[in-house]
Amino acid sequence: MSYQKYFIDFHESIESSLELKEDLMTKINNIFECNYDRKQLIRVIDYLTIWQSLNMNNSKISSMQAGFVDLAAEYFTPQKESENSDIYEYDDLGALIEFLNKIIYRFIIIDSLESKLLNLLSNKPYVYEKDIFSSMTNFEIDEFNQKICELYNILNAVSNENNKLKGCEFLKEMFGKNFYVSSKIA
Repeated sequence: MSYQKYFIDFHESIESSLELKEDLMTKINNIFECNYDRKQLIRVIDYLTIWQSLNMNNSKISSMQAGFVDLAAEYFTPQKESENSDIYEYDDLGALIEFLNKIIYRFIIIDSLESKLLNLLSNKPYVYEKDIFSSMTNFEIDEFNQKICELYNILNAVSNENNKLKGCEFLKEMFGKNFYVSSKIA
C-alpha cells in the first residue's frame, strides 16, 4: 500500500522551512548521479530532520542534518520500482524503513557505548572535518538509537497497515501536524 502521495504532500508543506547548507548539498550531489535519487535522499533527510526536532531532546538540527547526510553516504539506497526501464515510482516510506534498518543494524553490531560513537561512521566515504556525533554524550547516543528503533517500528507498522487513514495518523504523530490526514483517505 503506497503512502508516496502523502509523503510528497508532507514534503511540499515543510520544504520552505528546511534548507540544506551548500556543503551538504555538495555531498548529496556526490552520493548519487541520478537527480531523482538525490531528490528522494533530500526528502528522507528532511523527514528525519523534522522527526528529530519533534521527538528528541537534542535539537541541534543543522548538525543532525549533517549526520543524516553522512549516514546516508554509507547506508542510503533509493527505493524505487519500474514498470519499464525509463519510469520509476519512488517509495519514500520504504526508503526510510530501509535506511533506519541499516542504521539500527550498525548499532546492534557494536558492543559498547564508546564503540558506537567511534564506529558509527567509520566506513563513510566522505570525510567530515569533525564527526557530528562526537559532540553527543553516551546518553544522547542511546536516546538516538532508541528513538530510531521506535520510528523504525512505527514505520514498519504503517507499511503493513491496511487502513491508510490509521497509517497516516501514525505518521502524523511521528512527523507533526504538517503530515496531512484526511478522513477521505480510502
